[in-house]
Amino acid sequence: MGNNFIKGTFWNPLKKYALLIKFAVTLIVLTFIYLQLKGKADFFDNLSKIILEFRTDIKKRNLMVLVVIMMPLNWMIESKKWHYLTSKFCSISFLNALKGTLSGLSFGIISPNRTVEFAGRVLFIPNKFRIRGVVASLLISWSQLLIMLIVGIIALLVVVFLKFNMIILVYFL
Repeated sequence: MGNNFIKGTFWNPLKKYALLIKFAVTLIVLTFIYLQLKGKADFFDNLSKIILEFRTDIKKRNLMVLVVIMMPLNWMIESKKWHYLTSKFCSISFLNALKGTLSGLSFGIISPNRTVEFAGRVLFIPNKFRIRGVVASLLISWSQLLIMLIVGIIALLVVVFLKFNMIILVYFL
């Protein structure tokens, strides 16, 4: 048993380094968030006001509850997309897809314009499929950007059209 324990998961040097890297990334992300909030001097001053406002304003509280509920749902959908796309070239569990998505989110927070989000995602797929994973991650990011641009342009056209109609309506009335 002793020999198998030493060769086991806990004593595997690669597993120890991976655990060390995960801890370092978590520490960097938390430090980055703290420094971003610390740079906003009025944030901590107004925090009690913000909390009081959420307690008294039911609409804002309901909106915050909705956001807190929708965030994990969004991560689950994103993980399902990642799981579906990676299933085309390798087999990973949904839990690993979720871990990859959250890891990519963490990497994306500390990088400008989420440029290294793919690095966090590919940590949870087998080594021999990592290049394909990078391509798949870029494909997801580009498709999401394209959808956002198309929906944004449609929304802009709707707003301009409605505003233009209101101006015409007001002019003739």
